[in-house]
Amino acid sequence: MLFVIEDGEGRSQIVGVGILVSEFRPIVKWLMECFKEDNLEAVQKTRGFISDKDLTERSVIRELFDWARLFICQFHTLRIFGREICPTKMKITKEEKENALRCLDSMVKSSCQMDYDNAHSKFISTAPKVIQDYFIKNWQDITDEWVKFKIFNLNFKNLTNNRIESLNGKLKYEIGLYNSLTEFIKNCFKWANYRLKCNRLKDIQDVLRINPNDVVITDFEKAKVLYKECLTHYAYKVVLEQFEYFEFMTLLNFDAVSQTCTAICRKEEIYITPYTCTCFEMTSMGLPCRHILAIRLALKMSLFCRHLFGEMVKKFRKQASFKKF
Repeated sequence: MLFVIEDGEGRSQIVGVGILVSEFRPIVKWLMECFKEDNLEAVQKTRGFISDKDLTERSVIRELFDWARLFICQFHTLRIFGREICPTKMKITKEEKENALRCLDSMVKSSCQMDYDNAHSKFISTAPKVIQDYFIKNWQDITDEWVKFKIFNLNFKNLTNNRIESLNGKLKYEIGLYNSLTEFIKNCFKWANYRLKCNRLKDIQDVLRINPNDVVITDFEKAKVLYKECLTHYAYKVVLEQFEYFEFMTLLNFDAVSQTCTAICRKEEIYITPYTCTCFEMTSMGLPCRHILAIRLALKMSLFCRHLFGEMVKKFRKQASFKKF
């Protein structure tokens, strides 16, 4: 079992590996208790976990990390729908299955409440009762775990377990099959150390991209340089993209006294202050979005502010070495 996080540079980091005899609940719980004990400080800052719909794994996460949110991988959600909505088992036609899956796909990928409501209404009006009953029993009460627009909570835009699946595939390829336990562990650490060296090389390359002679012409350019100096290369690219759009923002209900306004984003109204925004970019990434930049410009505030990003995306932040697996 792999425990994987995304660091401030947008790279996958393996922070734990478990070799399990089986996936019975007591064994999975023991592994996660060990992981929690060895990484207590970091774990307490964790806001969410993303996994498949494995009931054992999910129940243990809920018990041990009750303060964090639990999300279901988008890929696994759609695959479960395709597997469980079976013409033979449910006695439905192939066409009825395909129509229902199209509606469910739209619900999973909804970018706002209106999109979800439209897809849900179509599903209720067209899907056979047996499919509706399955959905109501297994999915309707946990939409905050699998609907796209409901699961953004500093998740760095991750909607799937693709990072783990990719690492798992590379791990199997590099280590090979049918190894003894000793050889497996030896090759696992060898591969992990190689990845660590590659990531450190990328960190050095990012530092070398810094140009100390950046020309500061305007306040906009000055803010960009300050963000570049403070943020990781990955985070800076995200903020730089927001700079390209914020001047074209239309702010609604602007109030200079309370320093608040609204805007329309992805068909929904969002609420903006110089430090917070309810949009997807700010909620998911925890970085200044074009809406915050726009209101700060309107209020004649500096476009750069250290309170608009967290420790995780700060440049030169000391990264912990691999702990014991």
